[in-house]
Amino acid sequence: MLNPFKKQTIYIRLFENKVELRYLSKNQTITRIAENKFSNERLLIASFNNAEALIREILTEIQGKRLLTPLLVVLLQPMEKIEGGISEVEKRVFQDLAMQVGGKYYFLHETPELLSDSQVREITRT
Repeated sequence: MLNPFKKQTIYIRLFENKVELRYLSKNQTITRIAENKFSNERLLIASFNNAEALIREILTEIQGKRLLTPLLVVLLQPMEKIEGGISEVEKRVFQDLAMQVGGKYYFLHETPELLSDSQVREITRT
């Protein structure tokens, strides 16, 4: 059972119309391809609501329906469409997305290598 007062760390890797979410405390990873696309030719997150809905769906599957939700620490890592760096506008979109899905603390990782659980914990200090 998850303690709603303890910080729970999630690691979200964003691809074009695909989300990979790792819930560290449950040692569980779920990957989903979006039925309602959230990317377009230029932007990784072109439809904010579709991206948010997909991440919320994955979180609900992992956590179940809960009266109290845990304090989420979100490490978000865009994996595609980052050539030339991530703009301030994109950083704001990623931050808003993390907060809208329940993140109380947010971290952005800007390089495309897969991170281990220990690296995620080191970055998020959890």
